[in-house]
Amino acid sequence: MAGGLDAECRQVLANLRGGLEANGAAMSDVVKTMVFLTDMAEFAAMNALYVEAFDGHRPARSTICVAGLPLGACVEIEAWAYVGPS
Repeated sequence: MAGGLDAECRQVLANLRGGLEANGAAMSDVVKTMVFLTDMAEFAAMNALYVEAFDGHRPARSTICVAGLPLGACVEIEAWAYVGPS
């Protein structure tokens, strides 16, 4: 994705929010994330965007540095959410 980590991370987080909302959930329902970065030097920049997107909610998180991601991505975020019975 053009624009580097900032643009890519914003898009990943927007996609996450959209997927959650499409299924009746919200960022506050996320209980665990796994963040994959191709450059751990980008952690602080990713973390600032992550904290902003989760707006005070702090799900458990693992961050892993990987040699590469599909399609040349520099960040991938996997998330698990829990929505209790309605």
